[in-house]
Amino acid sequence: MGESTLKTNQTITIKDAEKIDITDVEAIISFDEDGILLMTDLGKISIEGENLKIIELNKDKRCVEINGAIKGVFYVCKDAKKKRGFW
Repeated sequence: MGESTLKTNQTITIKDAEKIDITDVEAIISFDEDGILLMTDLGKISIEGENLKIIELNKDKRCVEINGAIKGVFYVCKDAKKKRGFW
């Protein structure tokens, strides 16, 4: 009662450390060839790598496709010094 729960089915798919697809993307905050910062339904996601390129941003489907040498993917915690990585 009175609790707000965010329901999302966000998916992050990485193929051969060279392609990443992410759903539930609200906005691209910043990007260059070494890093991309996204705002998603679950918070900020940082993608780190080399020669990163945004191949497709579909605002209707709220998804993004990124190619390049992917070195790491992190959910950025509110404390900017901490990252919760899964790869």
